Amino acid sequence: MLVVCSYIGATFFAGAFQELNLFELIHRWIISSREILAHSAVEFSNSNLHSWSAYFGLEKWYPVGSLSMLVALGVWTHSYRRADLWLLIGVTALVARFHAYHGWYDDALVTLPVITLFRIAKFGKLKEEYNSAAGLLLAITLLFLIAPGGLYLFPSPWNLLYVQAQTFIWMTVLIFIIFYARQEKKMQADRFLH
Repeated sequence: MLVVCSYIGATFFAGAFQELNLFELIHRWIISSREILAHSAVEFSNSNLHSWSAYFGLEKWYPVGSLSMLVALGVWTHSYRRADLWLLIGVTALVARFHAYHGWYDDALVTLPVITLFRIAKFGKLKEEYNSAAGLLLAITLLFLIAPGGLYLFPSPWNLLYVQAQTFIWMTVLIFIIFYARQEKKMQADRFLH
């Protein structure tokens, strides 16, 4: 909450020194962002809300989708605030990667969930099957991080297949970490009750 209030305060402070009022500034910023990102998001980026919105012709819904994604992350983070910090970091990094425009070089964000998967595989508190699944996902994720920028590295149509596979793997990792955090929270609640 402190971060949100600080950001809003900084926005009001910066807006006080502009010729336009704050609402007009925000309105113009949304319009220009939408126009710029609608073109560059499809051409230079992939696997994020900008590129998906532009691809499906839903650019005008981007602010709603963006806000929804951030609110969902905030609610999830609050619900799992007592979970292992690396679970929170892994989910937040993947949501950040899927949320906004990122170039291929920003795939470095995926190293944080890689660390999360390693920690689960090595020190997981749940059944061995979860640790093994984390190890398998770790190996697959690392394999697809060997060639960053697959969109530009491979010839067509292999580049598109590579990016789609990479996106599928990252989504699977996100779902796995969320599921793992849920199972760990459930285990802690059961232990507390007994």
